[in-house]
Amino acid sequence: MMAELQAIAASIGAAVDIGKAAKSVSDFNNFAAAVADVNMKLIAVMTAATASLEKQSQLTARVAELEAELRTIRAWNRDADRYRLYTFPETGVHAYALKDPVEQGHYLCAACFDQRKQHSVLQPSGLDGIFLKCHACDSTIQIAKVQPLRYPPSGV
Repeated sequence: MMAELQAIAASIGAAVDIGKAAKSVSDFNNFAAAVADVNMKLIAVMTAATASLEKQSQLTARVAELEAELRTIRAWNRDADRYRLYTFPETGVHAYALKDPVEQGHYLCAACFDQRKQHSVLQPSGLDGIFLKCHACDSTIQIAKVQPLRYPPSGV
């Protein structure tokens, strides 16, 4: 009977060992599932962080672009403040002239200036000097009236 009791005890011990082993496998499976879940969440967080960094990089580039545009606009405005719209008295056409009488000596195309394209200096056109031409937009303005020709010249 002792041998049978020992066999029962051994069987119970083996069952306990099998139960512990099964619990350990179950705990390992639960642990592995938890680790996999944590890894999936980490991947999602890293993906969101990468997207956020890309967006931040795009926004930083856009800010730099807008700052450069603002510097250009401010420079244009500083330079444009030096000019005033001038009307040629004989023809009524407009061009921009420097406000400071000491600096005067050229006119800017009003069409280009008003569109903020550029400061295009009007150049004399024709032999009589009564026309000015913009080489940026190809416009021509008349700054004085044409004197009619007299034939025969007076005093002859």
